[in-house]
Amino acid sequence: RFVQLATDLMEEVSLMEGQAFAIAQHTDPYAFDSMFGRRWMDIHLVDVKTGTRINAVEHVRHLHGSSATGRYVLYFKDGHFWTYEVANGQQTNLTQDLPTSFADAEFDHPTEQRPAYGVAGWETSDESVLLYDRYDVWRVAPGGTSYARLTNGAQEEIRHRYVELEDDADGIDLAKPFYVSVYGQWTKKSGYARITVEDSSESERLVWLDSQVDRIVKAADAELYAYVVQRFNDSPDYFVSGPDLSSARQVSNTNSFQKDYAWGHSELVDYRTPDGQRLQGALFYPANYDSSRQYPMIVYVYELRSQITHGYVPPSERRPYNTTVFTSQGYFVLQPDIVYRDRDPGVSATECVEAAVAQVLKMGIVDPQQVGLVGHSWGGYETAFIPTQTDTFAAAVTGAPLTNFFSMFGTIHWNQGMPETSHFETGQARMDVPYWDDMEAYIRNSPVMFIRELDTPMLMAFGDADGTVDWHQGVELYNYARRAGKHLVMLVYADENHSLRRKPNQIDYHHRVLDWFDHYLKGQSGPAWITDGVSVLARERELRER
Repeated sequence: RFVQLATDLMEEVSLMEGQAFAIAQHTDPYAFDSMFGRRWMDIHLVDVKTGTRINAVEHVRHLHGSSATGRYVLYFKDGHFWTYEVANGQQTNLTQDLPTSFADAEFDHPTEQRPAYGVAGWETSDESVLLYDRYDVWRVAPGGTSYARLTNGAQEEIRHRYVELEDDADGIDLAKPFYVSVYGQWTKKSGYARITVEDSSESERLVWLDSQVDRIVKAADAELYAYVVQRFNDSPDYFVSGPDLSSARQVSNTNSFQKDYAWGHSELVDYRTPDGQRLQGALFYPANYDSSRQYPMIVYVYELRSQITHGYVPPSERRPYNTTVFTSQGYFVLQPDIVYRDRDPGVSATECVEAAVAQVLKMGIVDPQQVGLVGHSWGGYETAFIPTQTDTFAAAVTGAPLTNFFSMFGTIHWNQGMPETSHFETGQARMDVPYWDDMEAYIRNSPVMFIRELDTPMLMAFGDADGTVDWHQGVELYNYARRAGKHLVMLVYADENHSLRRKPNQIDYHHRVLDWFDHYLKGQSGPAWITDGVSVLARERELRER
């Protein structure tokens, strides 16, 4: 016979281990707040044979599923991990006595409760659960009676995270060694370590490189492991080894032709915000770098970026903001980290980016009169806003930007079919409240409100079928800039969504971005579409001939 487990279409139900109960995330009591990014739930346990429900836990934001045997439900509330024991309804705070925090301190969205750093998984017997703090892995008994730190990452600020090598494993077998990824918070080094719980609580570091090391896999029927190593100037390759990983043998040679081309390299830049926060940026050097001269620089912005320092970027004219293409054309590229204050996304982004650029300029390698800014979507918003607050940038390119916080607040995110209010209050905009509760903050962070201060030549691009950012945001900024006598060129690509998908449009935009920066940062003569504009008839003729 059939048993109904969910009460409505929006309720999420998942079967627990053991298959006697299902977990239902009951959100009806919090439906109003959920529409605006403040999702809460009551955790219901549903008997799969009868459909009978138990209201196990009320008012929870972060559910972490069931234990390996189905004996416990794990959730995160008020900064702590809790278990609910199915057999007797006992709720236990697992982490209240632990000398660390499991709430993500780097989560900077204005929500009532921060999420946890995460959960590695349960021991196969449910004797313990492995939890993450910022840097380490902790083994904690489900009754909160005992705990142990299995790694020692906090001392060197190295993040340790469990690596799942067997997809069908029923929990973590701590009687056998297991692997963790390791990542240096400030060095960006990475690799893998091994932990043998019965022998020692110290992890054994096996691979530790000044590179991006990831994607480890294990052979199904042999003690054979493979992982990938890459750097910005070294294409990703697979390395194969036994369990110790250290004697790995390279078994691939991707993009071997790269040796025939000039390539840049990357390094980290440290800087501090005006309020003293330590941040980093990824700095990419021009190909054939000559230390005796200064270069133009393009700054790419989008939240946190330093983690991509070692990422390999194949050159492509179908990616308009391609770091490798920029460096091959003689530009430095800076990708700085940005952190945010509630109700001040634009202001705080400006502070972070200005601090990062100032640090690079101190190095004497970049011409301060030849610095450009580029970003897309949320980065496009930042690119539209920052030049209204500073004259640091000689040119800017903004793709699909939010430009007016008031008009955008009332629109729909059509790609997801939901109002923009959650994006503004608790999402990327981090405005916390609707505009009528803090109108000054919405004014203070809207690019259109400072159009009179915009002195940076700006190129803006939109698809007229953008379902993420209403393309009329671009129309607003363009019309305001035109009325104010500012130099802003708007590109509109027909029938394109939030990112360009048609190859001719991708290539067209890619080359226009280069034309823009070459003209304003290198002083090259600009094409007519930059210097004189293009009439509607001329543009239609150009499209027909393409």
